[in-house]
Amino acid sequence: MSRFLMGYIGAVSSAIGIAIGLGMLIKRANKLSPAMKMLIQKFVPFPAVATASTCNVVLMRNSELSEGIDVYDKADKVVGTSKVAAKKALIETAVTRMVLPAPILIIPPVIMTMIEKTSLLKRRPKLHLPFNALVTTLSFGLALPVAIALFPQISHVRILSEPPGVVLQH
Repeated sequence: MSRFLMGYIGAVSSAIGIAIGLGMLIKRANKLSPAMKMLIQKFVPFPAVATASTCNVVLMRNSELSEGIDVYDKADKVVGTSKVAAKKALIETAVTRMVLPAPILIIPPVIMTMIEKTSLLKRRPKLHLPFNALVTTLSFGLALPVAIALFPQISHVRILSEPPGVVLQH
């Protein structure tokens, strides 16, 4: 429970800190036009969510770095634990968590900014929500398989030959 709370508090704190910090930077950017500030503000959720998600996975799984994770042979039998495998798994998971929200939080603002300029949405502003929902859904449909496919679901690490029963401490 404490690891869960630590991960949650770390993720929320980092997301809020980044969102507020970037928001303040954008407001103080005197050289930017109001329209540019508004456009940039649409992208603030991405670094906040990516950082929160990465922070969460690191805080939730940091004990694996010191304890290692189980390593299996080709017959799916546990042959020991490895800190090297733990580090690799943590890095791959963190990168996946950074990439996953990118299409969802970057593509819709770009597309919606273009669509909002069309005469259709200017005449019918009630269509904004359905268009936004459609664009976001399509982005998520593309993002999830891509993020999951970045790394193999079962990863391989090179190990030294160890006698049976020896715990791998790499």
